[in-house]
Amino acid sequence: MFAASTRFGPRSSSCGGRVYGADQVGIVGFNTTGFPLVPPCPAFDHRLQAAITTLSSRCAGGTNLTAGLRESLTLLKQAPPGYLRRLWLLTDGEPNAEVDGILPTVADACAAWVNINTIGFGDSYNRGLLERIAVGTHRGRFVPVQSLRELTDVLLADQRSARAGGRWHHRAEVTVLALDLSPSMLGPMEGRTKVAVVQEAVTRLLAFKQRCFS
Repeated sequence: MFAASTRFGPRSSSCGGRVYGADQVGIVGFNTTGFPLVPPCPAFDHRLQAAITTLSSRCAGGTNLTAGLRESLTLLKQAPPGYLRRLWLLTDGEPNAEVDGILPTVADACAAWVNINTIGFGDSYNRGLLERIAVGTHRGRFVPVQSLRELTDVLLADQRSARAGGRWHHRAEVTVLALDLSPSMLGPMEGRTKVAVVQEAVTRLLAFKQRCFS
């Protein structure tokens, strides 16, 4: 459930049905199944950072992109009217469960006006599939990432543009991060595990949003 304090929060405004002000962030994990870790809430919410610290302990099972998309879409469909709905799907490997359900779930997201951006993490993912998922929704895009810096830049790019335009002229968005937590995310990247790189990048994203809307 979305935080009531953000839905009708102070210093937010609406115009023509759009809401302007602070964003909300949610986190979904997926491996063999999908599971919401934190429902969309303000970047200051302690549950977000608490969930980030548990990511490595949750790496197990398979890679079920459909389940990750489905759980994220369930949360995003509950977004308050007027908010942009954005989903970032990050994966480092091939899906191996409910594969036939991926594109129908993407079509469902498109019908719900949810924007899906895909991140290919490392060098063993299915680029063609991730590109197809991204173009299947409104203004979705695919981004390849192989480092902490690249991942941080991807997650912060839109936020930096919004901040340049003035924080209270920024159309509020609900963003759900759907994170691959299959065993391969425990593999190495830049002297640490891939999931540790994700933890650091998401922490930086939250810190940036906190600065923008403090």
